[in-house]
Amino acid sequence: MSMITQYARLRDGDLADLRDLLRTDHFAANDQITDRPHIDIDKAWGGLEFLLAQVDAPVDVISGGVPITDEQWGYDSPRVLTPDEVATAAAFLDTTPFGSLAAHYEPAALIADDVYPKIWHDPTSLDYLRQSYEALATFFHAAAAEGDSVLIWVS
Repeated sequence: MSMITQYARLRDGDLADLRDLLRTDHFAANDQITDRPHIDIDKAWGGLEFLLAQVDAPVDVISGGVPITDEQWGYDSPRVLTPDEVATAAAFLDTTPFGSLAAHYEPAALIADDVYPKIWHDPTSLDYLRQSYEALATFFHAAAAEGDSVLIWVS
């Protein structure tokens, strides 16, 4: 089974409603989230987390955030980044071209560190990461522009 990192934008009242739904009805919680702007970065999260660590990203947009419940939703508890963290992340992503990350791309290092998924020998892997990074940057830019929080979870 694949591990896919997903993101959803949340407004002020969404977080309290989502916490309640996660305690009582995971399906309704999922419906609420899919009604909000959301994306997934597929399985690129491991490679992006590795590369973002190399460029000292100020906010961990892959594994960061504060858990909103003790309940597991997918592979872990969903986490939320505050509007301030989203704005900081968006500013960084907006001003950090993927080439800055790609300069640190070394397939042997990702393989040696057992970075998920195990695709780093494939010559298309870097482009796969680029596409996910650009989608993530666009998503965070839009979330920051609206003052939204961002929910992160792995399904």
